[in-house]
Amino acid sequence: MKAAMAWELKEELGLTIDANSLGFALMMHKRYSDTNVPYFNGYFTVENYLGTPKIVEPEKNAELIWVDVNELPDNLISYVEDGWK
Repeated sequence: MKAAMAWELKEELGLTIDANSLGFALMMHKRYSDTNVPYFNGYFTVENYLGTPKIVEPEKNAELIWVDVNELPDNLISYVEDGWK
């Protein structure tokens, strides 16, 4: 699972991550609202990375910003916000 997360961070944010620097934080079970098909969201902590985070796939993301966990944006996807509670 950590190797897959490191791959995704490279693909989505252009970061190089040593999979051993990832820490598992949370697994969230959800269902798609339109089909009721189950899926899981995995959350990880990252200790070290190489590179500057950037949007590599602009068709999938509108913005990339750093925010305090206590000051999350109003337009954040609800299940992502739920992962911080």
